[in-house]
Amino acid sequence: MGKDNGRVLMGLFAPLLYFFLFLILPISFLVAKFSVADVFYVAHEYKKLISYNISQALLSATLATSIGALISYYLARKNIKGILRNLIHVMAKISFVVPGVSMAIGFYLLFGRKGFINDILGLFGLHIDILYTFLAVILGHAFYNIPVSVYIVGSVWERFDGNLIEASYVDGCRDFQTFLKVELPILTPSIVASFLLSFIYSFTSFAVVLIIGGPKYSTLEVVIYMYLKNLLNFKVALSLTFLQLFIIATAAAISSYLLKGKIPFGVPKLKKVTFFDYIALSMLLSLVFLPLILSIVSGFLTKNPSKSVFDIIKIGMSFLGVSFWKMLLTSLLISIATAFISITIGLITGRMTSKGYKALQIFPFLPTAFSTVTLAFGYLMISLKFNIPSVYLLPFLHSLLSIPLVHGIIEMGWRNVERSIEEAAMMDGASFWDMLFKIYLPLLKNFLIRAFTFSMAISLSDLSGVLILSNESVFTFSKAIYRLMSSRHMPEARILNTIFLLMVMLIYYFGEMKTQND
Repeated sequence: MGKDNGRVLMGLFAPLLYFFLFLILPISFLVAKFSVADVFYVAHEYKKLISYNISQALLSATLATSIGALISYYLARKNIKGILRNLIHVMAKISFVVPGVSMAIGFYLLFGRKGFINDILGLFGLHIDILYTFLAVILGHAFYNIPVSVYIVGSVWERFDGNLIEASYVDGCRDFQTFLKVELPILTPSIVASFLLSFIYSFTSFAVVLIIGGPKYSTLEVVIYMYLKNLLNFKVALSLTFLQLFIIATAAAISSYLLKGKIPFGVPKLKKVTFFDYIALSMLLSLVFLPLILSIVSGFLTKNPSKSVFDIIKIGMSFLGVSFWKMLLTSLLISIATAFISITIGLITGRMTSKGYKALQIFPFLPTAFSTVTLAFGYLMISLKFNIPSVYLLPFLHSLLSIPLVHGIIEMGWRNVERSIEEAAMMDGASFWDMLFKIYLPLLKNFLIRAFTFSMAISLSDLSGVLILSNESVFTFSKAIYRLMSSRHMPEARILNTIFLLMVMLIYYFGEMKTQND
């Protein structure tokens, strides 16, 4: 018994030390400079900004959740098969890996003055101009967060017990009555949870609002960054950080609580798909896929007969003062380091929670209570205090962003490791290292690959953390694309974005395909 307790303590030590050093400590540096008077003063001075942030996040989350729930309905109640169903499932995960800067470019190409929508409207002598407006911010956030709703609500609704629906039909209920009286009460926690997550993502939006909203419609995340990097006003930045932290931590706690309820899972009740269903579903899916497709092909849409793609990239890199290959190497090194850190911690926390140590379950999800800018702010404080080059802290920051997802993937893998295999190995005298390299890692291989690629994709996608913690000589893809766009080097930004997005999607695809064998 004592030996087992020793192993448990050793298993707890590494992740607890990690979360203390790279989550609790950075936040503690912020708390140490906390002033209630400053927060109240800033809350009063920036009440219009705070009110705007809350209202735009509520509207964005409402639109994203509504459209996501409609798509989830088709997954749950219609007999959709084959490629279309797989396409929806891919879309449900896509927001976790598609960079915000890339989605912003897709939105720009869709609604810009010379965008896809205006090209069509121009045939009828019409024109719309919604970029850098409140509507652009709402639509941009909604497009980006629709998959969140599909992922959460769809995962519950798709496995809803069809016997409950059949029973309601026997009692004389029609479809709409069945939805209101049977399905909706059970789906409500997941709908509210997806709404709150969409609210958090919209409230802390950075890349999307920075590119398509402009200074007039900045989120708190953007304003905090501006005070940190441009104005060097740490007092205001810190006060706004605590205001934001309180709001998103409250929303995250409620969302986490709601997702713990029991769901009556079973065989779903499916209906035949009509022609109208296909039309409606195609229109809904286009809201997500059209900006994404435009973003992917943005580089191919850049036309300049006098210059090749390589010439245009060279011009962009020359403007930034960095070589393409150095930027690529920097991006990959940071993302690979992030992935190794994430799966190391995920292996330990996943093992412990899969064995019933639920007290540890809270730690992998603690980072979700903090925005990227908040965490980066804390890391910046540490960098200044201990004279550490801040860019070296980026993999640890990115690992916190990816650990909630990585932990979930690896924990699922641990649950598939049969106890009988472990017991047989122990009876044969296998050491811990023998079991790790000969049993655990081979059995977990596909889960680890998936977690590794997800972690890389999340790291590559970050913009706000990179902007805060890197100096002017360090560029990742996301930072380079943003700098080129903000300086109106659109052809260079679009070509670089296509290369970047294809790279991220390829990494994601590789991880997904490897797990198809599980």
